[in-house]
Amino acid sequence: METGSEIAFFLGFMQMAMSLGTAALCIRMLAFNYSIAKSIIYFVSLEMITEFTGLYFEALIENKVSHIMHHPPRNKNKGRQIEFGQRRPVHKFFRIIYVTLRAIYISFIYYFLPFSVLIV
Repeated sequence: METGSEIAFFLGFMQMAMSLGTAALCIRMLAFNYSIAKSIIYFVSLEMITEFTGLYFEALIENKVSHIMHHPPRNKNKGRQIEFGQRRPVHKFFRIIYVTLRAIYISFIYYFLPFSVLIV
């Protein structure tokens, strides 16, 4: 925990997990609601629920993570420029998870998620 990279990874991972859950819930709600008014009400309420994480983050005062997010450090080199063998074991694990989730996002969510409403 020297650089805080584990905290940053888990914050990003939780944000991604919440986004995927929200997208799945929106598709389910839109697919099974027969009333337009209920669909709009549910969508707005779900949007407010997803905003709670942002409100909580903004409420953190004098927190190191909050300070870093508002004043990000300059990135000297990209993650893909670091050799895999030079990484610590926890960073190797995080890199594998990142590459896997990015592949799933780009291949499935970006291209096929809009059509999943037809299947549901």
